[in-house]
Amino acid sequence: MKKILFLSILLLVTLSSCQQAKAELTLQKGVKKVYVTECTVKSPQHDEFHMSTVQEYEVVDEAPEGYVLDIWVKDIQKDEKNPPGMSLSTAMDILKGRHTQYITDKEGRVLRCLSINEVKEQYRENYMSVHEFSPHGNDSVANEEWRKIKLQEDLASFQGTICPLALNGKDIKDGTEEEYTDMNGIKLKRTFNVKANGTVQSKSALNMTAEDLGEFYRNIFKKMGLKLTDEAQKNIDDMVKGNQLEYTEEATYTFQPDGWVKTIDCVIHKKDKEPVTLIYKVYCK
Repeated sequence: MKKILFLSILLLVTLSSCQQAKAELTLQKGVKKVYVTECTVKSPQHDEFHMSTVQEYEVVDEAPEGYVLDIWVKDIQKDEKNPPGMSLSTAMDILKGRHTQYITDKEGRVLRCLSINEVKEQYRENYMSVHEFSPHGNDSVANEEWRKIKLQEDLASFQGTICPLALNGKDIKDGTEEEYTDMNGIKLKRTFNVKANGTVQSKSALNMTAEDLGEFYRNIFKKMGLKLTDEAQKNIDDMVKGNQLEYTEEATYTFQPDGWVKTIDCVIHKKDKEPVTLIYKVYCK
């Protein structure tokens, strides 16, 4: 009897320590969700920067692989005064009011962009606006390189911590780890923790080699429309050798009854030349 009782207790402990979850969301034509993302950027050298976006996610059709998902950037509100926020807000300005369609699999993982030509044109406009006063503003090669990087970032953004689709189709349990690259080209290792109430927590830390760092800094030069000269490469090599890049993320996800994300609370700490903290609150209206 004691042996049976001990085995029962052991089984109970084992089950309670192996909480798991899978984002099995309702996907069918006509499903529509509106998400608000509020962002606060804090830096010792600058005033706080605030930005909020409203995006509508709508399943507009079926596809052989799964579904056609339309994402509409309905609105953007932001401060105008804070330089650190420009990298967050400039690209979004170009997309405001526009629809972009993607193909997902049957579990809601984004596979590819469907309206690729429209997106390329959006990024061409984005490049010209960002580099309006740059000596390389009319450089077609640099422009094409910019668009290539931005398209990669666009798809990578769906794996990002603050994306409502980031967990789609994933089998998650306590201690599950994954490696991913965020939309800025930063490679991270993410570890998940699942609570008894179904809440999912994640922690991410930097996971980059010297070679990865070199590619990361080279892409920054390209996105700035700058030529990768010998001097620029030397500067990159120096930055890699004296690497001071730090990056961590912590996030908590809650879910709606139909499997779609309800809220995301995320804090990102990063440091290169100076420390910056980004606080995100994402919620479904």
